[in-house]
Amino acid sequence: MQLQMEQMVAQFIAEGMQQVKQLSQQVSGQGPDPLVKLKEAELQQRAQEAAADDQLDQAKLQLDAQNQAMRSDQFEKRLASQERQTDKRIDSAMQRELLKMRR
Repeated sequence: MQLQMEQMVAQFIAEGMQQVKQLSQQVSGQGPDPLVKLKEAELQQRAQEAAADDQLDQAKLQLDAQNQAMRSDQFEKRLASQERQTDKRIDSAMQRELLKMRR
């Protein structure tokens, strides 16, 4: 029971000290604690770095998509060229066979 009372008193004292600190900062015109400002700046810097990393990732994804599209286009062109060559070979073979039949 006495331990609980001491804990409650300690908690009230800590809360009171916090209120006194806040009031003294308001009265003296001081801003937030310099450590808080430093942490805020650090968090802001981390957020900027994360945003820059996101932009870099997006650029890489876009470049990968462009490369994939280019490779796909090259494949389609190669395939079309091979089909034309095959058609020409078939036509040539048919012409040779027709010539052989006429002889």
